[in-house]
Amino acid sequence: MIEIRDNNDVDFTQRPNPIPYNYRLSYKVSQICLIIKLSVARGGVSMTKIQMLASALLSDKEAKLLVDLTNGFSWNYLVRYDPTVIRALKYALFDDLIIQQDNQKYRLSDRGKEFVRKIENDEMLMIREKKFLNTYSRKLTENVIDMLMVKWRYDDANNK
Repeated sequence: MIEIRDNNDVDFTQRPNPIPYNYRLSYKVSQICLIIKLSVARGGVSMTKIQMLASALLSDKEAKLLVDLTNGFSWNYLVRYDPTVIRALKYALFDDLIIQQDNQKYRLSDRGKEFVRKIENDEMLMIREKKFLNTYSRKLTENVIDMLMVKWRYDDANNK
């Protein structure tokens, strides 16, 4: 799984299972911690925002949809709730890397902050993820997500 060593290295234990890296629990936990760190100005990060950013990291197509949404070019976006992300959130909560606040949003614990600091300091870990999240994670605000939800409700009401 994930091991944080005394010499500040992060070690991912290789397993014999033929599971793609982006579905491995250790990768998703690391990704979620990075998403929370790079997304939150204050107040925590919603499950929906975590799901949207995790989806954008899966493929270039998903990333483009999110970029278009954050740049105001398109409201044609569908949030996918990936069970792998939900499972990783539960694991990160259990492992005391993140905390779920009373408002149901997530933030990093002190242990999670230290874990992400080590990921950020390692130039060989999660290069693509760090680049994308540094560029777009703060552009996807909770207000944009709320407006997207209102649009869904409005479109759904018009389709009935």
